[in-house]
Amino acid sequence: MPTSDMKMNETIIQLTETERRGMEQLIDQLPPIDVHRIPADHLRHVMKVANDQFPASIRERIQQFQRNPNRKGFIKLTNVPVDSSLPPTQKMPNQQQISIHTEANTHCS
Repeated sequence: MPTSDMKMNETIIQLTETERRGMEQLIDQLPPIDVHRIPADHLRHVMKVANDQFPASIRERIQQFQRNPNRKGFIKLTNVPVDSSLPPTQKMPNQQQISIHTEANTHCS
């Protein structure tokens, strides 16, 4: 069940359909980027601009997590859209396959 308030022990945040649509719009607005050829300072700028355009509810929950991480040290965002041009995530030996098209993890270090 989607929630707008992240509890201290919450590790899974499911995006609402409105949040998902906001993320899809953001992805559609991003220019094509070759991360292997783009200068690092330009990539950081593009990432900062994209972060500033995240739906406010998602940005707030991630910032709250960064200030007060849970004991597990991560949150899992589900119902996240992913650019269809990304290749599938490779499966490592003895590792469960994770679908890049349905989930993303944010780790706090």
